[in-house]
Amino acid sequence: METHISMATTIQQVAKVAGVSRSTANMILAGHDGKYASQTCVRVMEAAKQLNYRPNISARSLKNRRSYLIGAVFNKLNAPYLADFTAGFQAAVTSNKCAPIVLIVEDVESELEALQILSDRQVDGVLANPLPAPDDDRGLQRVRQMREAKVPVIEVFGRSLSPEIHSVNTDPYRAGFDATKCLIEQGCQSPLLYDPEQFSEDQPRTIWNWFGWDHARGYRDAMAEHGLEPNITYFEIDEVRNNPRHAVIDLFSQQQFDGFLSLSPVMLRETIFEINQSPDRVPEHFTVGGYADFMNNYPCCRSKVAVHLAIRESVEKATKQLFNVIKGQEAHDMLLGPKIQVIPTVPTHD
Repeated sequence: METHISMATTIQQVAKVAGVSRSTANMILAGHDGKYASQTCVRVMEAAKQLNYRPNISARSLKNRRSYLIGAVFNKLNAPYLADFTAGFQAAVTSNKCAPIVLIVEDVESELEALQILSDRQVDGVLANPLPAPDDDRGLQRVRQMREAKVPVIEVFGRSLSPEIHSVNTDPYRAGFDATKCLIEQGCQSPLLYDPEQFSEDQPRTIWNWFGWDHARGYRDAMAEHGLEPNITYFEIDEVRNNPRHAVIDLFSQQQFDGFLSLSPVMLRETIFEINQSPDRVPEHFTVGGYADFMNNYPCCRSKVAVHLAIRESVEKATKQLFNVIKGQEAHDMLLGPKIQVIPTVPTHD
């Protein structure tokens, strides 16, 4: 059977069906509908839908000197959040009649290559999830160069601490404070915060440690508010990455604590597993807190404090800020608080 591809509908055809001039239809379909009567706008949009009108992106790009492409550089360290990041980015970009380009980077070289690709494609703006590289800031310098070249850039779920680059992030301080408060309300008197060594408050706030630094500050403030002493253990990332279960077993053998709060998804998962496997733990007297997506369904402990980070919401708001800059409007830094959920464990009977 022969397949026929229909010819593309033109603006002139839409205008004719809607009973308006070509220029009026063009302005309304381009989103410049503020000076037209609502009835006129409705007629044009209904005609476009009826005729299955699709804009000629190439012609539109040439006319307006825009690519209608929005780029995103995503740091692979945040891989667990890629689905939410991509979904939020795509929804925000396509709703503004543009196309998304998401490039995932795992080191400075791939980050530089990704930024060059976006530059070559002449994207209208970039959403940057910066790669934390303490000893190599070439990627950050390239982002700054793009911004100086008038390419709008907004950071999301990361912080370069550059005052000239605005960021939209989840609020790690609020996550640490609220989660710790919930642990205490569940009866914990000595909840342990288990974080990488770089997150110590003795070290300055940097692109590498800013999230954990603020998270630990929230934990400390919540403990102080309830008159409790902080109980913090720092670990070496590489050691935990190589043998997470050994690190957890070693932690249990050396520490006394009745609750556990971790920023690390790996440590959270291994801790829950070890508690369920260990005969030395009393489930009725233990609460675990951490990222909601890594709380499994095992009947672990007395309860769980799930931290729902606003990943998708942060990306959508960051993309909205990016479009504001593209339109010549102002942007500003934003912090979005997490949702804290207490999940009681249902007792199981043999």
